[in-house]
Amino acid sequence: MEVEKQLFSSILLVTLVLLPATAQEPQPGTATLLFKSTGDAKDVVFHTSTSTQPCDGLTRAAGVYDAELLKQKLLPFVARMVEKTHAALKFYPQVEVQMNADGPVQVLGQSNWHSPTPQVTTAGQCGPFTQQFQPQPEHKYLVQFKFAGHLCSQSIQDITDPDAPAPVDARSLECKRPDFR
Repeated sequence: MEVEKQLFSSILLVTLVLLPATAQEPQPGTATLLFKSTGDAKDVVFHTSTSTQPCDGLTRAAGVYDAELLKQKLLPFVARMVEKTHAALKFYPQVEVQMNADGPVQVLGQSNWHSPTPQVTTAGQCGPFTQQFQPQPEHKYLVQFKFAGHLCSQSIQDITDPDAPAPVDARSLECKRPDFR
């Protein structure tokens, strides 16, 4: 019983430490980017850059997965364990970041997976998709990676008014695949 209590306490502590910080009020002159994934529970990594040079300075901004889909497909206790494992690996249901809105922002999204089982190993990749847009100060943008069967896509919407999301005029860029970490 004592070992179980210690294990539970350790898991709780690790979970609290690894959870992403709660959303903060945007600073003046910044835009908020909300990263999400839908359609499959595969991990998605987003990289961002504020460089004026295409594909330059991309750094990891977020790791996300479709937690709602997992909750629909798995038993509740299994879904909670999967969420905790994802958090330990720095993948969350959604991630919000603040970016300066004084120049263009580049967003690259990609997914790689490898699922070995005793009978079959599946592996694949989707992306990278890279888009560049000019965020407006104090606006909020949804960057969404969507899986649809064997296809995937990335879109950016202005969700400052959540009742009227608007597509963002983004320019597609051809960038090399960065390290998936």
